Amino acid sequence: MSNIMMRDTKSLDIALLRALRAMVNESSVTQAAHVLGIGQPAMSGQLARLRKIFGDPILTRSGGGSKPTLRALELMTSVDEILARVDLLAAARHTPSAPSNWNLSITIAATDYARQLLLERALPRIRQEAPGLHLRFHRSDRDRVREWMEEGSVDIGIGAAAVPTGRLHSRRLYRDAAVCVAARGVMPQPLTVDAYCALPHVQVRFGRASEMESLIDARLDILGRTRQVALTVPDFSGVVDIVRSAALVAVVPRGFLRRLTLPQDVDVREPPFALPDVQCTLYWHDRTNHSVPHKWLRSVLFEAFKSFSP
Repeated sequence: MSNIMMRDTKSLDIALLRALRAMVNESSVTQAAHVLGIGQPAMSGQLARLRKIFGDPILTRSGGGSKPTLRALELMTSVDEILARVDLLAAARHTPSAPSNWNLSITIAATDYARQLLLERALPRIRQEAPGLHLRFHRSDRDRVREWMEEGSVDIGIGAAAVPTGRLHSRRLYRDAAVCVAARGVMPQPLTVDAYCALPHVQVRFGRASEMESLIDARLDILGRTRQVALTVPDFSGVVDIVRSAALVAVVPRGFLRRLTLPQDVDVREPPFALPDVQCTLYWHDRTNHSVPHKWLRSVLFEAFKSFSP
């Protein structure tokens, strides 16, 4: 909160902070007005007030549109924290006991694969029992998720390794296994450690190396071997198409492949060395630990993944 240096603190209210966040997120006065359900003239008035309060343009022209100023982006950490605490306060004051009457947002940081699993397994129940619950998904980054949860911009994290504890709580959500995937004919039979290390690899990284990638490299290090990483991508979507287009191999969760209808020219093998299952963990901050809607959502997620197996 101390990052917000206001010229006139009495002029700043929650509506202005929401307007600021919407304009920064959308990089557009028109789109921000649409998101908040107000008219563009009203949003332009909000922008004028914000410019006066912070002594900054907030949005500047860029090409054919607009983009947030550096100062506006710097303010977002404090703005997100303030609004997250306001939302929790409102939920504590007004949230009825029945999920069907809830009206709030919960932000989840997850990989593309974990997000799709969650939506497939839990969204139908969430929409049926709590239609007013707005789920917002945030990109996954193991290096920053703790910071995001501390500042309030993320409420729930789903990842292949628990972040450090402290004010964070965690519980295993599901486990998955690693398998190798490549175009047919790329991986020899049998797939030996030598052959595996000689092949060029596609690596999936979310910020730093994922838990699965770390397990692979740790195992190879024990064996005194390394692999050749030819391509690094930020998510799992498209990995199968990538290995089909070139003589590359990737290691992905088994559950990810089971969701797909694999073409006939795709080959799936077990890694040529033993790997433990990857533990996918759900974690949350102490500030939401006793929130009724958050507790309900966590219970729905745990229930949805009870029957999941790699």
